[in-house]
Amino acid sequence: MRTAKFLVLALATCSVIGLAQRVRVNPATAVDFSKFKTFSIRNASVTNTIFWLSNDTVQHWLESDIRKYLEAKGLAFVSSGPSDLDVDYHFGTGERAGSTVVGVSEMRFHVLDARMRIELFDASAGHRVPLLPLDRLSRDSGDPAAIWDATSGWRLAPNDMPKLESQLDHVVKESFEGYPPRSK
Repeated sequence: MRTAKFLVLALATCSVIGLAQRVRVNPATAVDFSKFKTFSIRNASVTNTIFWLSNDTVQHWLESDIRKYLEAKGLAFVSSGPSDLDVDYHFGTGERAGSTVVGVSEMRFHVLDARMRIELFDASAGHRVPLLPLDRLSRDSGDPAAIWDATSGWRLAPNDMPKLESQLDHVVKESFEGYPPRSK
């Protein structure tokens, strides 16, 4: 009975893990965001280790969400040609295994670490650094030319994987929640 209670608690905890996304947004303070009217998705990096989910599918979800939330902020999407803002995004997952002892038996588990960074650049500013590898997605390694930098990380338990599309939607929404920042 004790083992059953622990399993119920462990499963309940695992189902909440995927919802604990934290999004950090760092806008540039000296930029007039009112001058930006159009955007384009220029660089994308998807490194996905979920075997049943293709990188193309994840990329489609992310680009649809980015378009949805930036268009809701009044920006127009440009599929080719010049734009005011260039959007780069990076998403990746990495598997982490572990185990815990329950009574006299060992319970093994797998979780996925998911990380995402969305950066906006003033397209008129010119050259930027290339996309960074997934393991360097921290604020310190971000492109200094970015005028908007949103980073997030969370863990996905196996039973959360079917909810990944809605979790990505939530993270992208939170990434642009404060766009454009209020002028000072």
